[in-house]
Amino acid sequence: MRTRLQGSAELDDVRAAIGLRPAQPSVTWPEPYEPVGENPRTHWDPARQRGSRAGSLSGRMRLSVGLVAAISCGVALTHQLLAGALAGVPGAGPWHAAATLLGWPAPVLQPILAGVGALVLCALGVLTGAWRRIGPRENRALLAGTVVAVLGAGPMVVVCALAAAVCALAVALGLVILFYLLAALLR
Repeated sequence: MRTRLQGSAELDDVRAAIGLRPAQPSVTWPEPYEPVGENPRTHWDPARQRGSRAGSLSGRMRLSVGLVAAISCGVALTHQLLAGALAGVPGAGPWHAAATLLGWPAPVLQPILAGVGALVLCALGVLTGAWRRIGPRENRALLAGTVVAVLGAGPMVVVCALAAAVCALAVALGLVILFYLLAALLR
């Protein structure tokens, strides 16, 4: 069924009766899946479009912003748990240094910054259609939200990455020793 953009069936009949307009209906939208002419003004094919529109972030940049928002949201939710667990470890060593890093400059500043950054990035993502319609004002807010999210989430990401690297190194070293001992036993 065709829907009319302007006018109605009665108006078209009246106009045709008094000779103001031919008996054809007013401008209509095409039916779903109806072939449309190759006029670029009436048909837009997203598959033919190369690159991204002006005022839009590329797909890779939208993915990066989404990852920053997700990581900073996770940091905002779990920061106090990790900082409390690291602060409870006895002795002065790498865990105490990590607890100090997570508590600097104020104990709750990092999760607040990460949460505010995640909130700004998620709100911009919703308001701009997944960061597809970015104007100058949104661009400044996107930059500010990203900087705040990275500043808030950065120290915890560094601590977690270093802890994961040390654990992976310890497991790899343990496997090397295990395989060396097994090779020595089988000789």
